[in-house]
Amino acid sequence: INEVNLDYTVLNTEGSMGESPDEEGDAVPSKKMDVLLVAGKSDVIEEYVKLVQAANLNLGVVDIDVFAIQNAAEISLDNPEGSYAIISVGASELGINTIHRGLSVFSRDSSYGGAQITKEIMSEFDVPFEEAESMKLGGIELDDNTISQIEKIVARTVLKWISEIKHALDFVANTYPDETIEKIFISGGSCETPGFQRNLEQETEIPVTALNPFKYLVANSKLFDSDYLQYIGPQAGVAVGLAMRSVGDK
Repeated sequence: INEVNLDYTVLNTEGSMGESPDEEGDAVPSKKMDVLLVAGKSDVIEEYVKLVQAANLNLGVVDIDVFAIQNAAEISLDNPEGSYAIISVGASELGINTIHRGLSVFSRDSSYGGAQITKEIMSEFDVPFEEAESMKLGGIELDDNTISQIEKIVARTVLKWISEIKHALDFVANTYPDETIEKIFISGGSCETPGFQRNLEQETEIPVTALNPFKYLVANSKLFDSDYLQYIGPQAGVAVGLAMRSVGDK
C-alpha cells in the first residue's frame, strides 16, 4: 500500500438495501454503494512529475488513459449512456474498456500493439528498427514480394489483437448478460492498422468505428486545420480527455 497512490470516487449510492448489526447486535438498515478505486505506482507517477517539471510546467491532474479516453468519448458520442466498448491500440499496449450507462464496468490492458509488427519486420528482413518502421508505414518504396510479406505479418498480428479483444468481450457478455454491447469505438496510434477495423467487426459482429473526440468541439479555423483534426482524432483521445479535467474534479 505504501508503494501506490490511491484515489476513489463514488459511482452511485443506489445499491441494494440490506441490514447490518450495530454495536448492540441489533439489525439496522444499511445502504451499499458502488465505488471506483484507482491505484497508481508511486515511482511511475514520480517519473511523470519529474518530466513535467523538467518542461517548466505545473502538474495539475494525473489520470489513467482508459478513463481519459472514456471522458473524451462522452463528449463525442450521440448516446454516451448506451452500452459500448472502447478499444485503444498503441505501440505496446492494447486497452479495452466496456461502458454501460455511463459507467466503466470492465477494463483491461494487454501487451499488444503496433510495435509487434515492427519487431516482426525487423526479424523477417533483418533490418534495424527505423527501417522496419518505415517499411510498416509505407515510408520507403518496396517491391511487390516484400509488400506481400509485410501484409501477412500485419494480418497475423491483427488476428492476435482481435483474439484478445474477443476473449475480453466474451467475459463481459457472460458477466453482464442483460447488457449488450451495441458498438465498438477504436482509438490509438495503431487503431488504423490495415484490416483491424474490418476484421474486428466481422469477428465480433458488432459495428466498429473510429473514435473522433473532436466531433462536437468547435476549433478556431485560423489555428487548426479541420482536415488534420479529423485525421488525428483517433489518436487524440487521451489528450482530449486530459484537457477536459480540472484540479479537484472527479
